[in-house]
Amino acid sequence: MPPICVPPFCDPTAPASSDAQGQIIGAFDALTKMGVAIGLSVCTFMLVLGGYKYMMARGNPIMMERAKGSLEHAGIGFAIVLLAAVLASLVKSVLHVA
Repeated sequence: MPPICVPPFCDPTAPASSDAQGQIIGAFDALTKMGVAIGLSVCTFMLVLGGYKYMMARGNPIMMERAKGSLEHAGIGFAIVLLAAVLASLVKSVLHVA
């Protein structure tokens, strides 16, 4: 049974691997790409929401501080998601997998 390939998360033109290691690597790649895509989408939404809260604060210092906190947390989330992607690629390169 060939592995299931969802076009945005894998290369449908890549040759199908019949061994278990190839399938595990393919699943790892797909999960990494999907996790990064979902994480970046959530972070972008939170960034937009924080900007909206900041605009709607209308000079209220308490609401502005809450909005700034939301923006900071969205930025931290972006950094965590990108570092997770870098860490996953480092693990792959250290283990010498394709």
